[in-house]
Amino acid sequence: RMLTAQTQETINDEVLGLARAYQRGGLPVLVRVVENRSRQPGANLYLIADANGQILTGNVQSLEPGVIETEGWTTEPFSYQRFGEGELDRLRSGATD
Repeated sequence: RMLTAQTQETINDEVLGLARAYQRGGLPVLVRVVENRSRQPGANLYLIADANGQILTGNVQSLEPGVIETEGWTTEPFSYQRFGEGELDRLRSGATD
């Protein structure tokens, strides 16, 4: 439970930082911040998509259908592919077992 709480707190802090970037300069600044963060070694998964699901920026090339259609925490594992990686990875987001 403690690890889950720490993980959620870290993610919430990250989201707050991204929200601040958006408040400072709208979508162009948010895109620039996400591009910079997603290129860092060991980067978290980042994905900005438009209302139609078209990827605008991030380090995720493809994502299992339906994942970004639901707002909030994703507790079920899902498949994704990072840019430059050949095979699909699995991620358990929002839950640490």
